[in-house]
Amino acid sequence: MAIRGGFVRVVKSKQVRKYIDSQDKLTRKRLDDALNELPFGDVVPIVSIPNTFRLRIGKFRALFVKEANIIKVTLIESRGQAYK
Repeated sequence: MAIRGGFVRVVKSKQVRKYIDSQDKLTRKRLDDALNELPFGDVVPIVSIPNTFRLRIGKFRALFVKEANIIKVTLIESRGQAYK
């Protein structure tokens, strides 16, 4: 997923911020760092939903939508819960 024109803004939903805040300090840092590096990382498109992608962060999955230069992170869950 190449970004042309440089700057990309990452916006986290209320649910995502709440989930990250509920984690221990090390996990919070790992999740924040990975989300702030979007669109880079282990990113795969969700075939059934247009413009929707998933980011793998260890045992966690973050689902996000890309619109122009804005990435909206809509969900973050453990691997088993993210795809339900």
